[in-house]
Amino acid sequence: MQVEGAGRGVAWRRQGSRDRSWLFCDPCGGLLDFLAAEGAAVCGVCGWRRVQGDFEDLLLESAMSHDDMRRRFGVEVRVSAAQSVMSSEGQIQRARVAETCPECGHPELEFFTMQLRSVDEGQTVFYECPKCRHKYSVNS
Repeated sequence: MQVEGAGRGVAWRRQGSRDRSWLFCDPCGGLLDFLAAEGAAVCGVCGWRRVQGDFEDLLLESAMSHDDMRRRFGVEVRVSAAQSVMSSEGQIQRARVAETCPECGHPELEFFTMQLRSVDEGQTVFYECPKCRHKYSVNS
């Protein structure tokens, strides 16, 4: 961490995101509200302000898991090659089961499983109809 400057409040610069003190008010420790229209971060408790320029060299890092992305963006689960078999044409083939599609009545469904819940609970089985592409899942 580097800290520079002095005078009318410390103009500080931080490298790395482990130190999160920039989120809080220096005098009272309250959480700062970032107000882009005002170009400052303002404390909701005491009204103390930190100007936008104080955040210029702040490096923020964030991480998002596959489940976070799926929930946030509504992305469908993608089957990995490890869960599938390749056909002679080089396309991924899923396992099949003699189960009737609830939408079109096709007698066979493709499926794959994933462990989405805690380890002591069962897997989630994802089904897809090869004819109408209807998808659903069942917690086993």
